[in-house]
Parts: sequence; C-alpha cells; structure tokens
Amino acid sequence: VLEEFRPIARRIKRLSSSVQNIKLLGENILKKETPDENDNKPIDKINDLRSELDSMRMRKKLLSSMQDYFTLSQIEDELILGGPIDEEFFKIVNKLMAIKEHSTLLLSLQDPRAGNSLLRKLNDLLKFVNRKIFNYLVDFLYSYESNSTSFTEIAFAPNENVLELFQKALIYLSNDLEYFNEFLKKVTTVRSKIVLDEFLSLFDFDAKDSRPITLSAHDPLRYIGDVLANVHSSIANEADFVKSLFKFQNKQIDDAPVTILLQNKEFLNGLDLKLLNEAVQSLSTSCRIRVEQIVRFEEDPVTNL
Repeated sequence: VLEEFRPIARRIKRLSSSVQNIKLLGENILKKETPDENDNKPIDKINDLRSELDSMRMRKKLLSSMQDYFTLSQIEDELILGGPIDEEFFKIVNKLMAIKEHSTLLLSLQDPRAGNSLLRKLNDLLKFVNRKIFNYLVDFLYSYESNSTSFTEIAFAPNENVLELFQKALIYLSNDLEYFNEFLKKVTTVRSKIVLDEFLSLFDFDAKDSRPITLSAHDPLRYIGDVLANVHSSIANEADFVKSLFKFQNKQIDDAPVTILLQNKEFLNGLDLKLLNEAVQSLSTSCRIRVEQIVRFEEDPVTNL
C-alpha cells in the first residue's frame, strides 16, 4: 500500500525546499519593515523564473501556430489520401499549395534542413493529389462516353455541380503539365475515334439504322453534298460536347489559386477550341477520299468544276 504513495512522497520532497524558501521569505517580510539586499534575492529569483515561464509559454504558442500553419490536420490528411474529390478536397489542396508557397521562407533560416524536408513532403503529397485528380478525370470521361445520354441527364440537370467539379479538377491538374497533357491526349484519342466511327457508320448498309449514304452515278453532286453535310453535323455535335466540358466560365477560373491562373488562364480559356480541332482531324482523310473518288472518276468537266 505504501508503494502507491511513493510518487507523492518524492514530489513533496522535491518541492519542500521551494516551499521552505517561500515560508522564510514571508517570515522575514513580517519581521522586518526594511529588509536588506539579501532578502531581495528570493524575490528576484521568483521574478526570473516567472519571466522564463512566460517566455516558454510564448514559444509554445508560436510553435503551435506554426504547426497549424505548415501542417495538415489528421482529418485533412485522411481526406486527401482516401476521401472523394469534392469541394472540401480542393479546399485542402489550396491549403497545401499555400503551405508550399510559404515554406520557402524556411529555406532562409540559418539551418534550412527543416524547410527542405517540408518541401520534399509537400511535393510528394501534391504529386499524389495530381495523380488522384487525373484518375478522377479519366473515370469521368469514360463514364460520360459509356452512358452519355443518361449520365448527362443525371449529372447536369437541374444544376451543373458535377460539371463544375470536373472543370475545377481540370484547372488544378493544369498545374502538373505531365498529367495534364496525358489527359488531353486521352480525350483527343477517345473523341477522334468516336467522331470517325459515327461518320463512317453513315456509309454502312445496316437495316437497323437509317438509309446509308450511297454513291449514285446519276447524282454525284448530291453524294458530295451529303458527305459534307454529315461532316458539318459531326463537327457541330462535337463542338457542343467539347464546349460542355472544356469551355471554362469565369466563375470556375476565379475560384482557382492565383498561381494556376497566372500560368495557365490563357491556355485554359482556349482549350475547347484546341480539343475540337484535334478531335475532328480524324474526319479529314475519310472525307477527302470520298470527294476524290468522285473527282477521279467523273467524266463531266462541269461537274468536276
């Protein structure tokens, strides 16, 4: 039973000298109206200890503030690593980018090891974030392609929250050119194939579909007109698709970090036209072959002209 009181006894013994000094100081103050210089030594020591304690409290408060400023909380860390991509996710990404921007100040310290270590961790985490955003955008694109009609109805009506989230993710990804360019290549590859397949299907004889475009010996001009009309229709449909996903509104761009806007705003604003031009390039060869087919075998010079 006495063992349980051993810590208390040690604490009493450790504090006994300080208590005794305070007791003696109080007795001297009560006995003497004008204490000598020796009587002031305990008071000076108490004042020094109090000043040191205040200094330590201030340092602790400063370090705690720096920790909150230069690190993520446990909840924020879990959302970045395993949470969904939503508005809260991008708020945390904004905080990460702000931490990285301000952490460069730590490199100016006499010992820059803390700043270098923090920057390495931030770069690794932002690389993970960009990879996560890239995967989200790819999944979004293939989901849209596989079920475009029903997905459009669900995602973009009556509000455009999903579309805005997609565009915001693309804006953030533009800060990593490697992943950004890789995603744009996927977009152009997928859309080029879809546009070409839809165009070529108009020339297939399939009873399930509408009447195909056929070459008539008596009316080659109508054939060319039908070909060009369908090229125009394909380009118009693709323009509507591309603009729905890649034409950025000022609101989405204004919500992005300044560092991204300064570097990529001009390119992002013209991204829809760039992707449209690359996607419809696949039509050029097929269209040219069909027009040349008429020109090459048409004997009437007036028709060729």
